[in-house]
Amino acid sequence: MSPTASGAVGAVKRRPLVTIALFLVAVLTTSLIVEVRLHSAPSVQGQPALSTEQLSTLSIAASCAPEGPCYGLDGTGNLGPITGGQLQITTNLAQVLGGLAQGPSLTFNQLSCPRRNDCVAATNLGLVRDNEGALTSFTPWWLLEGGIDLLSCTTSSLCVGASLDRGATDATMVRSTDGGTTWLQVPLPGGVVLADLWCGDTGWCLALGARGGRAVALVSTDAGAAWSTRSAAGLDPSALPQSLACATSTYCVATGSGAPRSSSNGGSAWKTVEGPLGDLGAVTCTVDLSCVLLEATSKPSATVSTTANLGASWTTRALAGAIGASAQPASSQPASISCTVASRCVATTASGAFGFTAPRAER
Repeated sequence: MSPTASGAVGAVKRRPLVTIALFLVAVLTTSLIVEVRLHSAPSVQGQPALSTEQLSTLSIAASCAPEGPCYGLDGTGNLGPITGGQLQITTNLAQVLGGLAQGPSLTFNQLSCPRRNDCVAATNLGLVRDNEGALTSFTPWWLLEGGIDLLSCTTSSLCVGASLDRGATDATMVRSTDGGTTWLQVPLPGGVVLADLWCGDTGWCLALGARGGRAVALVSTDAGAAWSTRSAAGLDPSALPQSLACATSTYCVATGSGAPRSSSNGGSAWKTVEGPLGDLGAVTCTVDLSCVLLEATSKPSATVSTTANLGASWTTRALAGAIGASAQPASSQPASISCTVASRCVATTASGAFGFTAPRAER
């Protein structure tokens, strides 16, 4: 996820999580997110656990604008800013997209918000975006058979989206540079299956995938217009990371399948991250070059680790409460995380969505 739109979650990041029948969404117009203060959890490194606020088990995607706020998208299509621990619903994407569906159910995949009041949602019917700057009116951007699974928007004009492997031999990628007025399919090397995608506001993009039984990194230096392929040494092509974020065009962190790994040369070589606990989770990086890593495994408590010096050191804290203790993402539902520059974060896991303030890391 881009540091200018940390996430997705990125984030949302991410994969198809909730499928709904379109005829049910018309009555879903009230906020479903409530704030619950959770109890304590074990300490890490002698530090008390971070408190968390449970948001909703129905929140499937979240994305924070760099200067805030954070936005949420739930399984019924309700979208809006998260304030005071609640989702302030401004629109329902399912109602907007309902007229486009000719039989199939609607699936929400990912959310990306590059700035305040500017969010893009990826669905199995294509991409939708606010076109009035107030999160009140959405129009379909582009329809792609099979939908968009990966999404990275770095400005109000530039977005890059891609589809995951659906049994095809080649990944599909699309790109817009005019706010969605036009979309162009981007040519990729043949035989590539993608796992995740990240773009920064400098025009440098990185995608991880597999080709011919080998892990590969796809790199773009022109905001996704053209891509070159290089080896991704240190990654397992059969268990590729499902969450990727970069602090610079050289330092990146990937997680979501096995131990978290980092690269200091733009994705060509990867090594195990020293310090953070756990094996599964999600990562995001912000414009101040900080990265936040959520680890949610079978350990007594989920943990959050932060670095502000490109991985030279990490600060790790446990997450308090029931969410922290059971935040194991299912194999088909990786966690996602997105943070503001002020370190206010929203995370989504198989156990639900929760908010917290990430610990400050040493620089």
